[in-house]
Amino acid sequence: MINVVKSVRACALLLALAASLSVIAQTTPPPLPQPSLAGLPESQQSALRELRSEFDRNIGGLGGEVRAIAFLQMGALYLRSGLTEAGNVALDHAVAAQPSDPRFVYLRGVAALRQDDATTAAAAFTRTISLDPNYLPAHYQLADVQMAGNSLAAARTTLARILAKRQDLAPALARLGEIELRESNFTAAIDKFEAALKLEPQANALYRRLSAAYAGAGNTAAAERTEALAGDTLPRVADPLALELDGPSAGPGTDGADAAAAQRTSLEQAVTRAPADLDARLALVEYLALTGDNTMARTH
Repeated sequence: MINVVKSVRACALLLALAASLSVIAQTTPPPLPQPSLAGLPESQQSALRELRSEFDRNIGGLGGEVRAIAFLQMGALYLRSGLTEAGNVALDHAVAAQPSDPRFVYLRGVAALRQDDATTAAAAFTRTISLDPNYLPAHYQLADVQMAGNSLAAARTTLARILAKRQDLAPALARLGEIELRESNFTAAIDKFEAALKLEPQANALYRRLSAAYAGAGNTAAAERTEALAGDTLPRVADPLALELDGPSAGPGTDGADAAAAQRTSLEQAVTRAPADLDARLALVEYLALTGDNTMARTH
């Protein structure tokens, strides 16, 4: 009976994943809605209206990667403003404009994951891997979704696929250690956590999991010793694509003033060089809006 239940659950998960993959790959998303801006600060409403007006005036003449980037920027801004439905549709349009470009598919998955939509996220990360098997964050994200859904065997397969090519991946080894720990394979978990720490000694959050593995194996002294070393630093995962959904990194303020001024100058120069470039103008207007200069944003 247990095997039957597991099989039914596996089939249901596969059917849900297949349905989501078809959505991710679709070429005709619904029209981009005009979301209600009620409840947002007036300055933010003004900036969003200006961006959307500029977007609507130009998007019809764009194609390919430029069109995808324009939808990505509009979608990212909507998502950061809490306008989830419009943001998701915009990202779907970005994928539709460049269906074989793993960047846009991956970002659709990141957005879905941030909304706790594990099915859509898993589908997007799976497709990303099929398009670009070398983008490691997609493997890590997919494994995390699978582990969160208790699909440990699937997560193990996802991680083993990249470790077969490279053995120096602390984030992958740490995740495998977590799988071993959850399956009470304490000796294997210890081996994986220690291997990850050897690669990245600064990832002291792993000591807490290593301590749990030692405790499970009955080695109380080692468990206490490693728990005393535990901190909050995780293995490093460089994920530059995910930052595309987060907007300009430098903002107003004392520490970021020079960087903010440099970024604004760079964006303004890009518009001066190519005033008809929607990508450049959207980037500048978005930056000015996000940094509070809505008067300047309305002039571009």
